[in-house]
Amino acid sequence: MSRVDHVIAQFGGQERVFRYPRSNGLTNLNPHMREDFSPYAAFQRFGLGQWTFEDLVRVLSPASWPFVGYKPDPEITDVLIKNGPGNYAPLAARVLEAGLFGIAAEAAVFDEREPFKGAA
Repeated sequence: MSRVDHVIAQFGGQERVFRYPRSNGLTNLNPHMREDFSPYAAFQRFGLGQWTFEDLVRVLSPASWPFVGYKPDPEITDVLIKNGPGNYAPLAARVLEAGLFGIAAEAAVFDEREPFKGAA
């Protein structure tokens, strides 16, 4: 089984690749993001259902390629608000899984029209 470090998603009506940047050991030490953000802790919050809107933005903004930096991406935020942020929790969890551990290639897909398909 092949493992990959990205998720291919239908997001905002178009196909996008989400790859969480592995710089700084996956810790975002950037002035646009709070220094206390831990991708692994966020991954655990998604698994427990204790994630926040901020977690979604902080995972999906820097993971959206082409990489534009660690600041919140208004396009990402707009899609989350328009379509309901809860629909994108499975995407954020998969993106973090891919970045932290690698994810099976067949699981590295997400479609906002069926957001919970394949979610555990």
